[in-house]
Amino acid sequence: MESFINYCFFVGHGTTDGFLPVGSLTGTTFSTATNVTSMPQAKYIRRYRDRLYIANCYNAANQPFRIYYSSVPSAGAITWTVATDFIDVDFSEELTGLGSNWDRLIAFTEKSAYIYDQSSFKKQWEQGGYHRTIDNSGPYMLFANNNGVWVSTGGQPENISGNVIDFFRNSNPSTWMAKVVDEEYRIYVGNVTVNGISYSNCLLTFNIPSRAWRTRELYNPITSMECVTRSGQERLSFGSSAFVYDLGKLSDSTPYVSDASDGTAAGSGAQPIHANFELCPLFTGDIEGQIKKITAFADKAVGLKLRARAIDRNKRILTPYMPLGQITQYVNTFDIEADKGVLIQVSGSEYSMNSAFSFYGLQYEVEKFATPTKNK
Repeated sequence: MESFINYCFFVGHGTTDGFLPVGSLTGTTFSTATNVTSMPQAKYIRRYRDRLYIANCYNAANQPFRIYYSSVPSAGAITWTVATDFIDVDFSEELTGLGSNWDRLIAFTEKSAYIYDQSSFKKQWEQGGYHRTIDNSGPYMLFANNNGVWVSTGGQPENISGNVIDFFRNSNPSTWMAKVVDEEYRIYVGNVTVNGISYSNCLLTFNIPSRAWRTRELYNPITSMECVTRSGQERLSFGSSAFVYDLGKLSDSTPYVSDASDGTAAGSGAQPIHANFELCPLFTGDIEGQIKKITAFADKAVGLKLRARAIDRNKRILTPYMPLGQITQYVNTFDIEADKGVLIQVSGSEYSMNSAFSFYGLQYEVEKFATPTKNK
């Protein structure tokens, strides 16, 4: 769907139904004629400057390499001249999505991206993307493919997937969806198995200012997501087969503490929220001693459990995570023994309906190695 000239325009495609009829909606009035007469059917739609653009089309025949565009609005209406108003890509890879930023339209295939400025149309980079993963945060355009999540400010995109890249390599990018709200790029990858661990209804979040990832499992599978502005505030909404869900914020007067499966904030359908995080490894080779204790600082984290694992630099072995303990207060101390020359990594998880926790960080306590006495 795309909003334009006070109408919502519809295109779509399903593996069972094929191409859906085009349509327009204003208020509560739906039409398959108003502003869509002669408009081809399509998989993707995007507004750019003063026109609507549709991609991967059907117009008496499949046209997977074609982009059609509307007229400039006149007297609050648009028309479609399909004989002349179109652009084609290179007839090799079919179009997989459209985006717009930097006063440009970006057309994606599985392997490439093209930039159009209503004058020239040329290939910009060799990284593809999928329509429902494309979104903007100011000058940043974020998108995803099977190699991970990418960000661009108009030039060659940068892969920002980091240590969550296996979530993208092990699932199908054509089924993902993503939105940016409050400078966080949230991408839903559904069910995926990573390092032998199965994740259900998995939502990954990239915080743009801190460039950090976190993961969460939703109780219910979702089929759509959208940023909605209410009372001047951006909210993220999820759609499922039965309900529309609102993602809570810490700033809410009554913060959500559960996943609701019955359309209510709490009650008989309320389900615990599963949250996970993984910290960067610490290299103990820079420490003149042996780590004996880890002190964790957290607020309202009574259900948070910490785990740790080590990577031996000599054996290059990634050991399984072992339990450290559960957070029960603001300052929590755990015993541990980590030899010099290893990477030690800490992760945390919680599955509860407790209030939101804040994890502030770790302090490592080191027992210094004995200094041998020198004989003169």
